[in-house]
Amino acid sequence: MANQWFRLYSEFSHDPKVQMLSEVNQRRLIMLFCIRCNGNVTLQDEQVAFQLRISMDEWLSSKAIFIDKNFINNDNEVLIGISVNLFLILVLKGLPNIGNV
Repeated sequence: MANQWFRLYSEFSHDPKVQMLSEVNQRRLIMLFCIRCNGNVTLQDEQVAFQLRISMDEWLSSKAIFIDKNFINNDNEVLIGISVNLFLILVLKGLPNIGNV
């Protein structure tokens, strides 16, 4: 079963990789993390665009940026190794609790 929550640290507000994104793409990235937490959704591009309420062209443009910045892979899966999202990713991947972080 997918986790229905994720933890986002204040590091998000000053991480250069995140802050170099437009505000629109910052929102889309957070929404993608939310979508990823829902075990009842597919991460196909069409469904992601629909859930974000944007056109396919808008999604593919954002997706290309997210892939370039190593936030996600081509299958819309969150990648490990992103400093601002490390704990979030551990939670999304369903790894055991890593303590009182």
